[in-house]
Amino acid sequence: YDQPGDRGGRIVILKRKHHSSSSAADKSRRSKIVEYKVHTEFQGHEPAFDYLKSVEIDEKVNCIQFFRPLGPFNLLLSANERNINMWRISEESVKTSESPVESTRENKLPSLNLKRNNNKHTRGLSPLKIPKLRSTGKTRVSHSLRKSFAASHAFSINSLSISSDQETFLSADDLRINIWNVNDAASTHVAIDIKPENMENLKEVITSASFHPEKDYLFVYTSSKGITSLCDIRCASRNMERHALHFKKEQSASEKTFFTEIVSSVSDAKLTRHSNLIVSRDYMNLRIWDIRNQKAPVKTFPVHESLRSKLCDLYEDDHIFDKFQVHLSPQSDFALTGSYGKRFHIVDLFGDNDHSGTARQQTKVRRKKAARGVRKKSGSQSELRFDEEDLHQKIIASVWHPTSDIIAMANVNNLCIFKQSDKKKRMSRDLSYAR
Repeated sequence: YDQPGDRGGRIVILKRKHHSSSSAADKSRRSKIVEYKVHTEFQGHEPAFDYLKSVEIDEKVNCIQFFRPLGPFNLLLSANERNINMWRISEESVKTSESPVESTRENKLPSLNLKRNNNKHTRGLSPLKIPKLRSTGKTRVSHSLRKSFAASHAFSINSLSISSDQETFLSADDLRINIWNVNDAASTHVAIDIKPENMENLKEVITSASFHPEKDYLFVYTSSKGITSLCDIRCASRNMERHALHFKKEQSASEKTFFTEIVSSVSDAKLTRHSNLIVSRDYMNLRIWDIRNQKAPVKTFPVHESLRSKLCDLYEDDHIFDKFQVHLSPQSDFALTGSYGKRFHIVDLFGDNDHSGTARQQTKVRRKKAARGVRKKSGSQSELRFDEEDLHQKIIASVWHPTSDIIAMANVNNLCIFKQSDKKKRMSRDLSYAR
């Protein structure tokens, strides 16, 4: 399944089509194509008004997360600026009723037939007409609101993340991270709270938060000061931030400019599944951290190095504040992130390869070598130039299938889905994706 949301509060569920064909040639052709169809569409959020603070709550869907399927139905979480909803999506067989038929002698049942005859009641038998249900062979997708986790965030929600035990999830806004139990929508536990007593002393905001894919007690969150923090929920909430591990790329005074703090803001971070690595994304780079070394990243892959000389123009047009996501492959050996001009990057976490491609039809991904550490400006990234039109064709939201090599990314009002080509195997550490 795939679940895009839009600014109007709608949630569209896409389901992958599985073809059944006896022809071997047709099966081979179908295996190279990823086809999704619209499964259902419904209104996830409505516009509202906060009378206490006199602000309007937009219906725009900020984030969506699926639970692992545990039965014939699916559960998902969706969030707008303030509220979080849990939805149940299920398929039901459509049945129709035929005209009632009289019961036969074998299944004839006694019924009470009362007749008034000279103020006396007599008991008699009458034929029982039984309606018959017949399946039409069609299915109907239904959705229902199971729970609403509301009135817990005073600022815009930017992240949702479900733990590996599927019993808790976290939600993050600009100043607070809450941890919820899926069975209790009335109360929440505040894990991180960076709101100062005086809002004039506000120096940073939370930009994202996510759980570890396997360890339900670890989560990572990022801030606008360029800090990536690893926390353990087994610590008390008042000590959680104190005992957290903080990762930040320090820069010398000679390297700092007016735009340094803006471009160093970390927009997203993910914990890898089977290693001690954290993958973070800021405006200019994608960085790989080892939790045993907080001083410097293990690797740095420049993404927007060619834009360094245009930061002043990007600041005037507000493009410098764009936030790009990062997602990991099922085995946590590759990272996916977006860029401008409909471009995306797939980075090898354990190698030196940076695969870049464009979200257009018949895309061919070009393989590019990357040196260890920060690549110089003379590298392949300097060849990527962006014009004014490319800055409006950006891939901010992207996702990797949890078990297959299928990636999806959103560009303006388009959703592009790619599948790894069979000619390029994962063991070769070279990726080629086809739409």
